[in-house]
Amino acid sequence: MKKIKVFIVDDSALVRQCFIEIIKKEEDIEIIGSAIDPIFAIEKLEKLEKPDVMILDIQMPRMDGITYLSKIMKENPMPVIICSSVAQEGSDNAIKALSLGAIEVICKPSGNLKGFFNDFSLNFIKIIKIASEANIYIQKNNIVLNKTNPISYTYTKENIISSIIAIGSSTGGIQIIEKILNPLPERTPPILIVQHMPENFTKAFAHRLNENTKIEVKEAEDNEYITNNKVYIAPGNKHMQLIKENNRYKILIISGPKVSHNRPSIDVFFRSIAKYASKISKAFILTGMGNDGANGLLDIKNNGGKTFAQDESSCVVFGMPKVAIKINAVGKIVKPECIPDLIIE
Repeated sequence: MKKIKVFIVDDSALVRQCFIEIIKKEEDIEIIGSAIDPIFAIEKLEKLEKPDVMILDIQMPRMDGITYLSKIMKENPMPVIICSSVAQEGSDNAIKALSLGAIEVICKPSGNLKGFFNDFSLNFIKIIKIASEANIYIQKNNIVLNKTNPISYTYTKENIISSIIAIGSSTGGIQIIEKILNPLPERTPPILIVQHMPENFTKAFAHRLNENTKIEVKEAEDNEYITNNKVYIAPGNKHMQLIKENNRYKILIISGPKVSHNRPSIDVFFRSIAKYASKISKAFILTGMGNDGANGLLDIKNNGGKTFAQDESSCVVFGMPKVAIKINAVGKIVKPECIPDLIIE
């Protein structure tokens, strides 16, 4: 059995030991080395076989994890999992790490680290295995979207909705969403997005998108009516649904159990689109692990909506699109560079 090779970069000896204790129980994963900061990591990795997965802290001496992550993705891409205390608040650094290509960001807690990692070990191992299969090499060749022909959208009345864009994504989706929204003009149909992210991260993600795009981006709120020219990001740890009320479309933010192992769930969101707005919707399922969104996308298609899946070559993880294609939920397979034009055509 080929083992997944893991390298750890963290200045905390206790954290490194916690990772070692978890990983040594797994027959198909091995730690090939560790370092207390990126400078030592660079020196050690010159003498080692390239790891399948790197676990990386953000706050370290001599070189921070964000700088090192950027260097890795430019020079020698590999799957990276960020484990950092800054992840607890969904900080800008955590969002930047995901934007640069980190597969996942997990929280490094204060206090009893051993107790935390004992509770978290199953999910931690799952994340390592997902990361080891990621198509991370696409990060080196960034997708360049067409900016030579400016995109325009002629419909300007904010309160009359003639088209709704629904997007669901998971692992690798942050980079793709940024590249999709970046070339869009200020005036667009309403765009609703469910991206699998922890609580607090989505607000920071929406803020980052709002700062870097022409269109207004915000975290969705319960009971707000959608309008043209806005992007709505589902809050972490809550489900987002769309309903129609008094001839207007309104967002509901609800609690409830995880669906398809996720909260927010793309299936919950897509099914609400299928029920209330399928005939005026275009729904896109992007990169991500598992099957969340596939059945909801099929409901949209069966109710007259247009459905799309990201193509395999551009996906970091070709899981959700693959399942959607397999169950015939997808009307068309597309590359990310085509999506901005599809949104506003």
